[in-house]
Amino acid sequence: MLARIKRRLKKQFRRPLDPDLLTPVRAKLTSPLDHDLSPHTGWTRQHWDELAGIILAGAAGFFSPGRAYVKVPGHDTLRDPRIDGLEGFARSLTIAAPWFHREGGTHVSPEGESVDLLEFYRTGLRNGTNPQHPEFWGSAGDFDQRILEAADIAWSLFVARKHLWDPLSNDEKESLTAWLTGANGKSVKINNWVLAKVMINVVLRALDQPHSEEEIGDGLALVDEFYVGDGWYQDGLTEGYDYYNAWMFHDYLLKFTLIDGALGSKRNAYIRKRSARFLEDYRHFFAANGSQVSFGRSQTYRSAALGPVVMGAMAGGLGLEPGLARRLASGNLKFFLDGGMLAKRGNLTLGFTRPLLPLIEGYSCGGSPYLLGRAFSALLMPAEHPFWSATEEPLPVERGDYSLAVSVAGLILDGEKQGGHVQLVNHKSTSLVDGRQEKYGQFTYSSHFGYRVATEQSGHPPDSSLLVSRDGKSYSGRDKPFHLQASPGFGSSFFLPFGGDKTVVFTNTIFCDHFQLRIHQIVSTAPFSVIEGGYALGYDQGAPSAQSGPDWEFVGDGKRGSFIRRLVGFDHGRPASVPDGDGDAHLLAPHSATPGVGLRLGNHRQILLVSLVRGCLNGETPEDLASFVGKVESGHNWMTVTLANGDALFTQIGTVSEREVAVNGVRLSGRTVYARVFADGTIAAHYLDHSVS
Repeated sequence: MLARIKRRLKKQFRRPLDPDLLTPVRAKLTSPLDHDLSPHTGWTRQHWDELAGIILAGAAGFFSPGRAYVKVPGHDTLRDPRIDGLEGFARSLTIAAPWFHREGGTHVSPEGESVDLLEFYRTGLRNGTNPQHPEFWGSAGDFDQRILEAADIAWSLFVARKHLWDPLSNDEKESLTAWLTGANGKSVKINNWVLAKVMINVVLRALDQPHSEEEIGDGLALVDEFYVGDGWYQDGLTEGYDYYNAWMFHDYLLKFTLIDGALGSKRNAYIRKRSARFLEDYRHFFAANGSQVSFGRSQTYRSAALGPVVMGAMAGGLGLEPGLARRLASGNLKFFLDGGMLAKRGNLTLGFTRPLLPLIEGYSCGGSPYLLGRAFSALLMPAEHPFWSATEEPLPVERGDYSLAVSVAGLILDGEKQGGHVQLVNHKSTSLVDGRQEKYGQFTYSSHFGYRVATEQSGHPPDSSLLVSRDGKSYSGRDKPFHLQASPGFGSSFFLPFGGDKTVVFTNTIFCDHFQLRIHQIVSTAPFSVIEGGYALGYDQGAPSAQSGPDWEFVGDGKRGSFIRRLVGFDHGRPASVPDGDGDAHLLAPHSATPGVGLRLGNHRQILLVSLVRGCLNGETPEDLASFVGKVESGHNWMTVTLANGDALFTQIGTVSEREVAVNGVRLSGRTVYARVFADGTIAAHYLDHSVS
């Protein structure tokens, strides 16, 4: 894998590549652990300060001679090359600006040479905004990335005013203001970008500089149109619901309320209320290992996902207890630090944990991962702040099991205390910016299993996906899910694997005691074949053990295992095998293996397919997993399953009709899409009109 990334980077840059840029290291922090204050992570504010210094020391080695660019090799975009260097400067500055408030000075020592990082950034601000300087950043145009990076520079000026803004001469302030206001009047993408001009202008207002109240008002009005409820914003006019809700919308909006200062205003009150509602659910996205469930685009931003947690703490918590907020945040940073986010040269790697170039979008460059500066706003809070002084509290998944739905976003979360595992099902979100299917099109995403990333060699990976083929050779998966329903433990949607209406796949997913039941109805006018995969089990070396049973496939490595059982419709198993050569690119590990099931090519017309899927962390055997489901009955659009514990499940899919059915001796009636009848006769039912009983 490392050799493949090196080959691609050499071709892209057309210059020799330093392998140390891609060699991950597990940096050991020297700050003493405090397990009394932080029983889960041991981390204190000192660890955050030390880690910020390490990241900044690494970035210092990539400054341009005029200090206006931080050009980190790793992946060039097709934009003006100056913008990639500006991105590295602006985003790393969001780490430096809070760090400058420390008592330990502003010097770092890249490659053993002590440099004043504060002077580097001051010089860069002077030269980057001077049209006569060779390293001038250039003026913003329509739909220009400079506008987005200017927003981060503006935030940094506000929080480190005495370090960055006050020392500038009047002429330098005028040049910097002129460069920032160059964004005004320019068109931006109608999505999270609209907040960039809000940030720029509210900071300029706070600095008593020329600004546009119209840009502030227009931007906030557009964001209000994006709001769909329960703390969630759609990313523009698409069905985009992902971590941009955290690291752009809520992060920027909470920063706005801090800069605006009018905390009692009606506008700021509803911004904070929406963020509080978001954090109420958002804490459930984080697993005991520290990771958020990786899902959606721009996953190389990593701990930028902590933005609303940190800003929420600065705003008084917003319902998130300070000990819980720090446990979540410290655990997340520790997860990525241990996972390989730092390279031997000191740069942040392009990937989720380790370097993984196939994961990276075309708009990302070597400076993109420094958006994790969102997390380091925490250093603006003094040591006595409750965020730092409260004793760590356990995450929701460390307190107990849960099943939670973010219905407006079509997302369902399942938390399992034993193992600290969090799973996420997507029945709605998609992206027009990066439409690669594995980032949105998989049915389930996992904090511990990750997923395979598509490469030119692999096509759409089969893990956690249903792939359909018209010829048995070329397969297509779910690109855009058309949302039908999402409620705790149950969701439904449909998709068009070939884009037209000749083949339609309806899918119901049921979480039941952390197992997934996936029910599909495929309606097609042409012959087709099908592949469905369980989780991709990532591993470092030494192939895991693959086993096949009468109707199941399993692959295990120690206590971890990925299991899939065919219950209805599928006609064969697909034993777990290691992808060949460059075809394997897994989010968390160099290699992976995926168990699967399939349906051979035929003129099926309309068929019901049902599988049972489990990702396990506690050493379960495939025989034990297979025994979870007992008797199965089905028709062309319905299924009843009796579980080993005596509970029974019923679901309808596709065209849901008025139906009377006896389940576990209990008669159900109406347009029931899903019901669980417990062994004691109690019922939990979901209906077509979204009502629940």
